[in-house]
Amino acid sequence: MYTFLTLAGFASFIVNQVDAGSAVVIAEKLLGADGGYCQRVCDERPECIFSYCGDDNKCHNLGSADSNEVVPCGATTTSFDSCTSACDSVPDCAASTWKSFCKTWLATPVCFGLLKNDNGLCYEASPGCTGTAYACP
Repeated sequence: MYTFLTLAGFASFIVNQVDAGSAVVIAEKLLGADGGYCQRVCDERPECIFSYCGDDNKCHNLGSADSNEVVPCGATTTSFDSCTSACDSVPDCAASTWKSFCKTWLATPVCFGLLKNDNGLCYEASPGCTGTAYACP
């Protein structure tokens, strides 16, 4: 019986660690999506505990459900949209599964998959594409 309880306790510990780790990863992604802008807006409001930038480029959880206030996510959204627009201008990128997005977590943010050369932009996965990483506009 003691062995069973020990194994059950150990399994419970592992499951809790996995859940907590997943929550941390999700929180890091949510906070990183807008450079922390939504959370900074939240910190200025007494009724707000945690806010994040949603897929609709709006800050969520800023106040009561009765509020119709819409707060855009901030400047990072523009960089993301600009990489998407740049990708759309390159046929191989526009047709790709991954498209492009701004890697805002890098010291110098660049658009995923896009390289700049003398001829303009090209998609890194395309044959013959060479150049330097394209900085997020």
